[in-house]
Amino acid sequence: ETQIGELFERDTPFVMVLADLDRFKLLNDNYGHEVGDRALQLFAGVLRDSVRANDVVARLGGEEFVLVYPTMSVEISIEAIDRVRTALARALEASTLPPFTCSFGIAHSTVGHDGDAVLRVADAGLLQAKDLGGDQAVVADAELAATIFADDAPLRARRAECDAMVCAMSIIFSPCVPDRAGAPAFRRSCLPDRAGSADTSPAR
Repeated sequence: ETQIGELFERDTPFVMVLADLDRFKLLNDNYGHEVGDRALQLFAGVLRDSVRANDVVARLGGEEFVLVYPTMSVEISIEAIDRVRTALARALEASTLPPFTCSFGIAHSTVGHDGDAVLRVADAGLLQAKDLGGDQAVVADAELAATIFADDAPLRARRAECDAMVCAMSIIFSPCVPDRAGAPAFRRSCLPDRAGSADTSPAR
C-alpha cells in the first residue's frame, strides 16, 4: 500500500500542496532549457530543505511538484509555504539564475475520500493562485473546485490531462527514482502507453 492509502486508513489528517513555477515556459523561451533545468533543480532543493522528515515532496511532472504534510493543519501549512517562498527568494539571490516565483494550491485531506479527490481540490487552488497573478498560495475546498472546473472549459481540459496522468494515485506518495531536477518522480505503473502496455517510466 502507498503512504496516502495508509494515511486514510489510519485516519491521519494531512495537507496536500501543489506547487507550480510561474511563467516557466517564458523562462525557458527567454533563457533556454538549460536555465529552466537549473531553475527546477534549485526549486527542488529548496523544497527538500524545507520539509520535515515524515513529509513527502516529489515532482509531479513538468514544473509541477506535490508536497504532503501529515498531521499538519492548513494554518500551519500556510506558514510552511511562506517559508518555502522566502527560502526560494534567498536561494535565487545567491544564484546566477533569473528571478522566478511559484504558485501553490493547498487542500486538506478532509476535502476528499482518496488522493485523486484531494489532488483535484489542491489543483483548483493552484489554478486560482495563477489566475490571481501567481506568487501566492490559495487554500481550496470542494466548492472552489466545483466552481473552477465547471465554469472554465480550458481548466476542465487541464484537469482531464492531469487525471489521466495520475489515474493510479496509489503511487503518488511513494518517491522512487530521482529525476533530472533532483526530486523523486512519480512512477506511472498503471498507465497504458500508446501501444496499450503499462508504462513504468518516471512521470515527466
